Amino acid sequence: MASALFSLIDSIGETFEGVVENVENVVGTVEKEVEGAVQQMDAGVDLDDVLEEIQLATDEAALLEAYRRLEVLATRQAAVVLHGWVVEDRVVPVVCAALCRVESAKLAAAPLARTLNGMGRALDSTGTFEEMCAFHEQIVRRTENGKAMLKLLQAADPASRTESLALLRRVYPQTSKVLGRHLPSNPESIAALVQILQEAGGSSWADVTEAALCGECVNFLRLVTAEDGDVRMIITFQDGAESLLSIATQALRAKCTSGSLDDSASVLLSLAGNACVCVQQLVGQGPVAQKYMREAGQLTTLLRTLRCVFGALALQAQDSAWTGGLHAAATVLLDTLAAFVIKAGSEAAGNAKVMVQSAGLLEMVCVEVLRCPGLGRLRLRAVEVLAAALAAEEKMLARLTATEVFERSALDFLVPILLGTEEVQASLELRASIEVLLTTALSSADVRQVLLRPCMEAAECSQQEPATAAGSQLLSLLRAADRNPEGSAQKAPGGSTGFDWCPADANTWFAARLLETCLLCDGALRKALAEPRPSAEQASGSLLSEALGPLAGLARAWRSQAAPAALGDPSASLCAMLQLVAEWCNGCASAAEVLARSPALPELVALLEPSTPSPAPSGAHVRGLTALVLGTCLLEIPAQEDALVSQGRLMEILASRVGVDAFTRAAEEFLRCLNVDSCSGSACLRRYPIGFSAAVARRFQQVQEAMVRIWLERGTGSPASAVMAEDVAEHFKDLIKMQDKELRSLRAEVRQLKEENTELRKLTTDEDKTLLLWKVTALTKQCEALQAQCDLLQASRGSLEVARLRERQRQRQERQELEQQLQVLVLALDEADSRSRKEKEKPKPSGSSEVSDSDADADSLAAEENLLAVLKQISSACPEVAPFLAPLGFAPSRSDREIAAWEAAAERLGHQAIPLASPGKVIEV
Repeated sequence: MASALFSLIDSIGETFEGVVENVENVVGTVEKEVEGAVQQMDAGVDLDDVLEEIQLATDEAALLEAYRRLEVLATRQAAVVLHGWVVEDRVVPVVCAALCRVESAKLAAAPLARTLNGMGRALDSTGTFEEMCAFHEQIVRRTENGKAMLKLLQAADPASRTESLALLRRVYPQTSKVLGRHLPSNPESIAALVQILQEAGGSSWADVTEAALCGECVNFLRLVTAEDGDVRMIITFQDGAESLLSIATQALRAKCTSGSLDDSASVLLSLAGNACVCVQQLVGQGPVAQKYMREAGQLTTLLRTLRCVFGALALQAQDSAWTGGLHAAATVLLDTLAAFVIKAGSEAAGNAKVMVQSAGLLEMVCVEVLRCPGLGRLRLRAVEVLAAALAAEEKMLARLTATEVFERSALDFLVPILLGTEEVQASLELRASIEVLLTTALSSADVRQVLLRPCMEAAECSQQEPATAAGSQLLSLLRAADRNPEGSAQKAPGGSTGFDWCPADANTWFAARLLETCLLCDGALRKALAEPRPSAEQASGSLLSEALGPLAGLARAWRSQAAPAALGDPSASLCAMLQLVAEWCNGCASAAEVLARSPALPELVALLEPSTPSPAPSGAHVRGLTALVLGTCLLEIPAQEDALVSQGRLMEILASRVGVDAFTRAAEEFLRCLNVDSCSGSACLRRYPIGFSAAVARRFQQVQEAMVRIWLERGTGSPASAVMAEDVAEHFKDLIKMQDKELRSLRAEVRQLKEENTELRKLTTDEDKTLLLWKVTALTKQCEALQAQCDLLQASRGSLEVARLRERQRQRQERQELEQQLQVLVLALDEADSRSRKEKEKPKPSGSSEVSDSDADADSLAAEENLLAVLKQISSACPEVAPFLAPLGFAPSRSDREIAAWEAAAERLGHQAIPLASPGKVIEV
């Protein structure tokens, strides 16, 4: 009972404590809200005072002081208050208006930009993405589409430019289209950016303000150069890449010198990385920009900066905090170098020459990269860049034999790494990249000669070669291919590789592929390496005979399933040696004879025997490559029966011990495996060269045809043919029947196609002839109609010309007659004037003067009317006087009547020509 009472008391106490705690939390929340509201009210009052002060300011000094007060006020406010300022839209218009005034912008750039940046940071924590975008667009719109903000870059003090760049960097991602349109057209702002870069590149960075300004400038350029090609071109041709590389180098040196893990070192590392990204974007502008950078020496500077990054990586511990940033910077610089040879167009050869010959890319890769396991995948990327540079300029391949690395040539340094004999930790991925590089290098005859010199010279001379020579190590690996220990298989860190398939004995696999590459590049090497080498004492064996011994040992080990358990495919070495021998015998009768006479032939035949066990993963490849080797040997050895080794003898061996069906099945299974591997999209180490599948299919087809030909040539009655198995004969008969059936079907198809072609050609020709005849007839009729129309139009034109000529003649005559009449009228007028003067001189009574004048006028008008009436009667009675009466207008002249007649005739001719030109008369073709 007591325990229950105490438990009840404890529970009541705990409940009471919880209630008290909740009440305290609620009270604290209310106090905070009240305090925030009070602060917001106080901030609103202070903001009203500052805005009023800005409006009432009369000079620049007062404005500057008011802007500084606004900055201080904004700095002291919480993010919620600044968010409210943005929503109220009271501060942004005032600040943007100040930025648009030139004098205010120059003097108060830092306070104004800092105020806007503070409001932007407040939106980052309290606002939404839509509010942030609207805030940025509002700033750009109210600063003359960003022109006023770009002018801030021309400020004098570094603090103003730093804040201006921070503001531009903030608003650029959402307003890049507007700002990007005005930035290239503002040379003063571009010049200010370049000046900042140049000053930062040559500065010691003793001042924190200069470092901050440089960082903001590089960050802004990274945004701009990622989208604007015009700005990239301008910055490039003003040596911006040189300044950016100098900034990256100085930042790395400053970081390594400080040796601290504080924020300043992180800022310097970020600055170096951003500068490298800017350079990468400038290089991506194209061949024109790359040519300028190469000629200006900036490509050499780029490699020097990359070496600086590698040096900084070498100074870092394995698990250092800055290793990731340095790796990222080195990756960017390597990608930039790759762009100089991969995305350079016509300038790739020139860029590669400078990179390898002048800038020392080969020395850097061999000395500073490959010997540093801590670089990780950077070594792989560096080798890929070097391979691309050598592929872009073939003349630089000779540098592999001329460049010395640790008292030996670069070729003698790279080949041992590939073969696993060099004391350098190299993953399988790195060795595969080195193989690609050496494949490119072996396309040069000089490089092949240096590599294969120990294999080509006499035995005594080859023994005198240094042990570090690439050719000597290649020869040693091939001789000991069947005796390599289990530890020769290269294992990646962690016991796995980055590929789905890898060889167990990578050393032998790479050695065989390297020699195969030499044979593919130069077919004459097949015969040269298959013939015995001269020796002082006696003829020594050839390189092929030395390689066939290990091949036989590998075949015996695979048949007995005695391959050691190791990481990767244990049959890879055998497959590589088989592929090498198949390529060696292809097109070389000497190599085929050496193989047919060697002890390795029975071992190869035994691999194809049905009784030989065939492991599922690799059995198809081993049996298929063995069939390829024996089939190639069958194609190349002589066909004479009296020869020591002939096609017939080898055919008998294959037919009796293997069987043609088994041989064909091995080839078909191998081709299916090749098709599956080529269609696989996973990360897989390339087991066979490009185009190998198609070449193998063609060769197997040739082998099948050769087998049929050999069987037909030997005949069924010869003693040797009795040795052939019955299944061989049946197989050949079925094959002949199938081919004969296909031939007959092809002949019938060809005959049918020829008949259809002849009929189609005939139909097409007849149709063309008919259409052509119709066209000629239609054109003839149309030409006749057009000719008639042309004749009528010419006649009409001639009639009009005659009428106009006669009209001109009549007009000249009428002019002469009118002149004569004018003279008569002048004389009559003079006589009338003289009469009127005489009458005026006669004295008249004064009272009757007005009456007499009116009577005289009436008499004259009556006389004129009587005269006109008389003239009309004369004109109608006597037409000959018409020329004299023509000026009076009631008697037409003779010339007018003739001209009217000619025009009427011409009009009739024109009406006759119109029907000939009507659409009904023109026949469309």
